[in-house]
Amino acid sequence: MNASRKGEARRTGVISAMRREINLLLDHLEDPQEREHAGRDYTTGRLAGCEVALVSAGMGKVHAAMAAQVLIDTFNAGAIYCIGMGGGLEPTLKPGDIVIASDVVQHDYDLSGGSKLLGFFTDRLGATLVKCDEAMAAKAQAAAERYADTLAGSGRPPRVLKGRILSGDTPVFKRAQKETLHTEFGGLCVEMEGAAVGRVCAANGVPFAVIRAISDRAEGLVMLEFKKNLARVAPIPQRILLAVLEETCG
Repeated sequence: MNASRKGEARRTGVISAMRREINLLLDHLEDPQEREHAGRDYTTGRLAGCEVALVSAGMGKVHAAMAAQVLIDTFNAGAIYCIGMGGGLEPTLKPGDIVIASDVVQHDYDLSGGSKLLGFFTDRLGATLVKCDEAMAAKAQAAAERYADTLAGSGRPPRVLKGRILSGDTPVFKRAQKETLHTEFGGLCVEMEGAAVGRVCAANGVPFAVIRAISDRAEGLVMLEFKKNLARVAPIPQRILLAVLEETCG
């Protein structure tokens, strides 16, 4: 269990893969202080009255895990949000829709090496599944639903789903991959960081949540969809988190 250091306020940690996924939060940050640690820039300050520490960790599970541990050990994070964009796996999800994680799974963690016998003893799902903090997830879901019309901009209001999010170190580009992941793991969307953050948080006794907005449908035109939707979709999880923090500390 991560114990609070004497005399130091607990912070809310926020991890994204790309700077674009926390830029809106940085713009709203009061009294920002930047500090480099292990090759990444961490920015502390206040958001909606909450003490926070923000980091753009880079893509992938290793970067995310490193950032989560630094937030806990160096910046005294008492809770962590992993936010950003994700690729849709559930067939009806469209760009701009929102997924709040109920739990997270590393879909590419497999010790069986293809052996059915070893696979029997090393269940892929059970080996890496981590449940998100129910209260944090519920607040994020409620905020997303409450402000759906605002989040939509000029488009249709986004759908808000709560369920499993999958993480892996290889981007999912093909429809067949998408269908396999959705069928095998029951994931609503896929990204590259959330499950790593969840594993580190679980080991440290720190609650966490994952908020993703769908950037693409993983149907073969991932990069085209990603670039097309980036400016519209990237701010959505940030606005949801701002609403949660305003409710928590405002």
